[in-house]
Amino acid sequence: MERVLAPAVFDVLANPRLPAPARATADLIDTASPVEVDQPTAARVMGPLLWITGRVGIDGLPLTKAGLLRPVDVSALMSELGWDRWWIGKGNRENQTPPAGMLRRAAISTKLIRKHKGMLQLTPAGRKVLADPVAMWFHVAEQLPVERDDGSRIAAVLAMLHRLGNATITQGGSAAARFRPADALAAMGWVHSDGTPIGEHEFDWAWDKSRDILAATGMSAYGPGDMTDPHDRVIFLRAALTRPVPDNTASLGPARPRPRPRRCHTITVRLNDITPTVWRQIRVDSTISLLGLHHAIQAAMGWTCSHLFAIEIGDYRYGYPDPDFDLTIDASTLKLDVAMPNVGDRARYEYDFGDGWEHTLTVDAIEVATDSPAVLGGANACPPEDCGGWPGYEDLLTAQSDPTHERHDELRQWLGYTFDPTEFNKAAADAAIKNEKLTRR
Repeated sequence: MERVLAPAVFDVLANPRLPAPARATADLIDTASPVEVDQPTAARVMGPLLWITGRVGIDGLPLTKAGLLRPVDVSALMSELGWDRWWIGKGNRENQTPPAGMLRRAAISTKLIRKHKGMLQLTPAGRKVLADPVAMWFHVAEQLPVERDDGSRIAAVLAMLHRLGNATITQGGSAAARFRPADALAAMGWVHSDGTPIGEHEFDWAWDKSRDILAATGMSAYGPGDMTDPHDRVIFLRAALTRPVPDNTASLGPARPRPRPRRCHTITVRLNDITPTVWRQIRVDSTISLLGLHHAIQAAMGWTCSHLFAIEIGDYRYGYPDPDFDLTIDASTLKLDVAMPNVGDRARYEYDFGDGWEHTLTVDAIEVATDSPAVLGGANACPPEDCGGWPGYEDLLTAQSDPTHERHDELRQWLGYTFDPTEFNKAAADAAIKNEKLTRR
């Protein structure tokens, strides 16, 4: 069955600041060929998860009062999986035996088991794949990445791409795609509040849930046992980084209901003081909050949501409440159709109070539509984050285009890629805004 890139992978590739080596590694993902795994391989890779789901069984598995595995179960886990030879100590208490806790967390994160009333119990998915290595292999792969917040999910994708590249190199592939995931995350705009990059240790904690799963399946050196064969890793990571395309000729069950028409605002977002003009036209539900509108603008423009914002309408200023700005009202408390109820209404949107990126928002239409949120049009790329506002942006463009400029090499190294001010990918922007959970904000 043909496959497509997983949504989380597509989101990473849509970021124009993704370093070239990481993007080249993503090109190794084969979506044209079916993903196939035989039962012996699946049983070997899923061995630890098969063990713990079997231990839980239909009747469930009691936990200690602290909510941890009982000593008898920890001892059985370590000895029966052969992990006791990798761990110093008695290996009979979960809080002193990290591999046992890692496996329990991995089984919970992949929705094979759950904790309920002092016991571990199989989930419906766990019952379905119980004692079926191939079905469990696909189920676990397609749960990845399990992180919910944006930064951690991106970190998990980068880590899996990194492992895919290493496994491919081990198989004789090109080494040109090597990259450091933590550096790639920083290049994409995810840094500490003071601008310092995230270290390797902090990066590892960012994607710890998916890391537990890879460790439990032998896909990571963090695991207590030997890593799987490079070929097995490539196939598993392909399955984790892609999703199957449904066969249109197969029975898909009852037809899904058509999207219900909703009242929507069509808004033009124009970045002020920049040449060439950067603009997007977006359509969003009229009932989202101003905080939701902020996230829609970030996704459509290509910003990374790394700084504070404010929306000014008349004499009122909305954003994140801050004691330094007495007039700032919580943006999540006001709906768009109340704040901007008429066609032609305007607002001022500022992002990053340091760089001071000011945008003008104009309501173009208020109508019933089904495709929302959506990016309807646009032109040119938003400037790189933290480049110093429009004066710094102009300096950056000048230095980048002139190899003799005294800051040419410095700014190119700072960027980490060649910035094209005319770039605008409507499909990528539309995918990004659709991935935002705007209705929850």
